[in-house]
Parts: sequence; C-alpha cells; structure tokens
Amino acid sequence: MGNLCFINNTSRKPQLIQKKKLCVKCKDKFIPSYGGFSRRTPCRIHLYDDNDICKHCNKKKNNGSRNCFHSVH
Repeated sequence: MGNLCFINNTSRKPQLIQKKKLCVKCKDKFIPSYGGFSRRTPCRIHLYDDNDICKHCNKKKNNGSRNCFHSVH
C-alpha cells in the first residue's frame, strides 16, 4: 500500500491555469508563451519563405535542424 500526502494550499496564491492551444502546423496542443509560440521547440514542421528561412524559428533550410516552435499564427 502507498502513503497519501495532503498539502494545505490555502496560504499560497492560486496558480493560473493555462489553456492549451492548437498548433497551426502540426495540430498538436501546447501551452503558448513568447508571443504565441511554445515554450519548447518540439514541432518538426517548418514554414519556409522564399529565401529558405523558417518563418517561426529563423533557421535556414537543410541546416540540420529538425525542431521548430509550435505556433498559433
């Protein structure tokens, strides 16, 4: 049998509950930060412009980078 541990949270400030958003590139859910981008870089889909630079993470195409930021934009 396991032990149960209860914590009295009445003295602490209530934490904000962040709603997850849907990534427009890979349709995965994430918690937004940094102006609508994700806290981490787990999205593997880049959106390149005419100069082969990603619009979201500013990395050049074929530079060996696989990860990009999730985005709601």
